[in-house]
Amino acid sequence: MVACPWLVSVTTRLSSEPIRLTLSRYGLQESGLREALKVSLERGVRAWNQVGHSCGAPELVLAGESSYWRAEPDGRNLVVLRSEEWCLNGSCGSTKTYPNQALAMTSTWPEASLGRLVQEADIELQTAALKRLLVGHVGGGLHGQQALDAIVVHELGHVLGLEDLCSAHVLSTARVSGSTICPTDAAERAMLIASRRAAPSQGDAAALCELWRADSTASAAVGSKSSALTITLLVAAMGLLAAVMLARRRWQRR
Repeated sequence: MVACPWLVSVTTRLSSEPIRLTLSRYGLQESGLREALKVSLERGVRAWNQVGHSCGAPELVLAGESSYWRAEPDGRNLVVLRSEEWCLNGSCGSTKTYPNQALAMTSTWPEASLGRLVQEADIELQTAALKRLLVGHVGGGLHGQQALDAIVVHELGHVLGLEDLCSAHVLSTARVSGSTICPTDAAERAMLIASRRAAPSQGDAAALCELWRADSTASAAVGSKSSALTITLLVAAMGLLAAVMLARRRWQRR
């Protein structure tokens, strides 16, 4: 459950624009996994929208299904199951092979984008591991629908621009050493790596709102600059027009 960015951009996403999620039919042949994933997506979308509504975060919207299956910058926010090699689009390589222990990966576009710079995000889920998870054959004490809910909530946080918090190992090390490398409430957050939370915590909600309140401020600042630029250009155009008219009158008097 680690964000995997790949491309670069400087454009920021507007909080007023909903984020439409498309579920790929690719890999959804097994009805049990298909229905379980749909339930988790519905719950995750509802949970994030509830905490983000009060602070202007983008609304997550389930936009139906598609036969499309590639995670790439194409204008879609795709959710897709990978039943073949656990790699980006099922094609392995030095920069495309995912960790075996990761049950899901989110690629954000443009590359290395987080926060308001995320224009698109594609979630890939490891089919074989999820099947074992749903029948309780994965360790860690959490399995079934609740475990899938936790995975989906975490990945949807990446779609909204949130980044991973420290891993459980780093968290325990920080507690022993007294380090402040992790937030004090990290263990309760859905954005903790390998989190077991099936819904965002108050800390997750605060991080989301901090991100998107900043977006509103930035948008207002950009709007003010745009207005000032428009006024400046208008004044300049009026001055140029007046100069042309004056020159024309002088020419007519000759």
